Amino acid sequence: MRNRSRLAYAVVAALALIVAAGRTHADAGAVPTPEPLSSYLTPPPLSATATPKPTGALIRYAGRLLDVRRGFVFFTTGDGFRLDPDAKTVDAANGGPTKLQASTGTYARATFDESSGDVVELALSPNPLPSEASYEQIARFAVVLSTPYPNPDLNSSKEGFNGEPVLVVFTVEVPPKTQFGDSVYLATDVSGWSATAIKMDRVDALHYRVSRDFNSGTHFFYRYTRGSWSSAERGQDGLEVKPRELLVRNLDVQRVNNVVYHWGDENQFQPDLGQPVPTPYNPVPFNLPPRK
Repeated sequence: MRNRSRLAYAVVAALALIVAAGRTHADAGAVPTPEPLSSYLTPPPLSATATPKPTGALIRYAGRLLDVRRGFVFFTTGDGFRLDPDAKTVDAANGGPTKLQASTGTYARATFDESSGDVVELALSPNPLPSEASYEQIARFAVVLSTPYPNPDLNSSKEGFNGEPVLVVFTVEVPPKTQFGDSVYLATDVSGWSATAIKMDRVDALHYRVSRDFNSGTHFFYRYTRGSWSSAERGQDGLEVKPRELLVRNLDVQRVNNVVYHWGDENQFQPDLGQPVPTPYNPVPFNLPPRK
């Protein structure tokens, strides 16, 4: 009996020692259970700022303005560029507000966003400005201008035109004998052949330019004058020329380039060549073809 009691006591004592040893090991810091392997196979998600959206570099080009209208800016080179809807106009000297107007003859440094090709800032100055970029660098941003050939996908009927306003830019090269102080005008049949209907702006020694809005589908005839019909344009042979014809197409911008070879009065000693003049009794003296 005593032997059994001693054996039970020994077993209880051994169990007590095992429990105590386990507690001591836990107090010393047990090895943590490892995380599942799947947690290492899925990378953490990237933050929203980890891959910033590219904004594009800025390109600055300086030149002289011809016109700024309907979301486009035109330089005297004759090319137009799109203006960003939020484009700023600042003083080129200090970058602050300016009292200058973005109008014909004003010098400007245009800042292009390379990613969009739009002008995001116009810095204005009364004097020429240095350009940081060459024209070749910004020529790819120019708006698509018309060609002298009809668009093959354009219906020639009235139904083929959307009637939306189109910015038409007229550029004319005048004879070298043209006096620098002379004014040049566009006369049209829709203006009753007034010799001073639309005044043009002189952009250099031999070129004048003007831009006007016409609805697509507009069809009219026009001639260049220096303010009167005695000083209207003549052909290469010095004789009267037929009026030019224009059809405004479905474009954002349509470019028209012409050359005037002679003026009717450029030689004071040359006798009048009998150019017909519109009158109330003969409002269309040019034998124009019928309208389409």
